[in-house]
Amino acid sequence: MNKEYDKEYYKSNKPKIQEQNKKYRETNREKMNEKEKNYRESNREKINAKLKCECGCEVMKRHLKKHQATKKHLDKVKNIDSSVQ
Repeated sequence: MNKEYDKEYYKSNKPKIQEQNKKYRETNREKMNEKEKNYRESNREKINAKLKCECGCEVMKRHLKKHQATKKHLDKVKNIDSSVQ
């Protein structure tokens, strides 16, 4: 399909599409919840994966951005940079 056509179609039919999506979510709520639950259970390791941050801390992937904004991270990175120079 053509991306431009899709964008135009969505723009011109936005209220209709939103209503259809809302109806689908309401009628299939339990089915969607079950799919999400199965996904979380089967991908637990992937979801909770921990990474080694540049400051040396071990952080969950989903919390990395939040961690990088913390004072702890900024202080450690600053110390690392000052010790390298």
